[in-house]
Amino acid sequence: MFFFVIRRLLAGIPLIFLVFLGIFFLVHAMPGDPSDFYIKPESPPAEIQLIREQMGLDKPLLVQLGKQSWNYAQLEFGKSFSKNVDVSKLILEALPNTLMLSALSLFLIFTLGTLMGILSAVKQYSFLDKGITLGSLFLYSMPSFWLALMMVYVVAHWFPSWPISGMVGETIRMKEAAIAESAMLNLPLPAGVAVGFWERIVDSLQHLVLPAIALGVAPAAGVARYARSSMLEVIRMDYIRTARAKGLPGWKVIFKHALRNSLIPIVTLLGLYLPFLISGAVLVETIFAWPGMGLLIVEGIFLRDYPVIIANGLLLSCLVIVGNLLADVLYGVVDPRISYD
Repeated sequence: MFFFVIRRLLAGIPLIFLVFLGIFFLVHAMPGDPSDFYIKPESPPAEIQLIREQMGLDKPLLVQLGKQSWNYAQLEFGKSFSKNVDVSKLILEALPNTLMLSALSLFLIFTLGTLMGILSAVKQYSFLDKGITLGSLFLYSMPSFWLALMMVYVVAHWFPSWPISGMVGETIRMKEAAIAESAMLNLPLPAGVAVGFWERIVDSLQHLVLPAIALGVAPAAGVARYARSSMLEVIRMDYIRTARAKGLPGWKVIFKHALRNSLIPIVTLLGLYLPFLISGAVLVETIFAWPGMGLLIVEGIFLRDYPVIIANGLLLSCLVIVGNLLADVLYGVVDPRISYD
């Protein structure tokens, strides 16, 4: 297994380089120039040239490619054009938020989808099975960004107290402002202003629920269809009939004997849905103003911030490669008969 993982990681290096080339030439093919945001109409040519030199845009395209390739090989992503801070700092701030959203969405996808598929298979051809099938097809047909917009509309009208944007609620934001003001003026902290650990966790989860649902509902419906087909195939096998003939409870037969073998096709979907989550997160994070890498990329595109776009796109591609590798490794965990040696 160890050598298999090493081989896959080494094989991913040329793929990452090809992705870098594609992103690099695509962003430079975008209309407009990043320096246009910082050049005034009355700016003299010397000032314009100085701004372009500071951004590294005065060099030929192939020279810029070679310099950025060398910097990226040393994990140096440069500075953001728009924020004038290291891109690595922006990524370190946004990456945990995207991973948090993707992790919760994955949990929702495979937990809800698998349970729906198992229930549908166990109650085959019943009204429950038909209802789950119809609901799964309906949810699977909805794009994540459309569902996100509908959720914003519904929640804003029917549940106005529920947070629908950002990552921090107004109450915690006001408390943090009061804490910062007290520290700046060297005053004692007012009573009841301190932000507790669990208060912050609950607040973050409330902000995370809507984007996770918008991102995970449609894939969960797809997983439900796969889980139903796989479970129907497994429960017809001889060893399941034997387990039932021994008098084992139905739930024990399903969850202890049938579930593990039925999960093998489901694990395959992990490598397929991770790219979907990452690409879908770009729009969902923008709609809900969730401060992740998707929102960072969208802001970078609007501002022609080449270092931000390239670095984030490259890192998201690495996450996709790691996700596919994780799916391959999980095959061996779910089915011990699979060997990579």
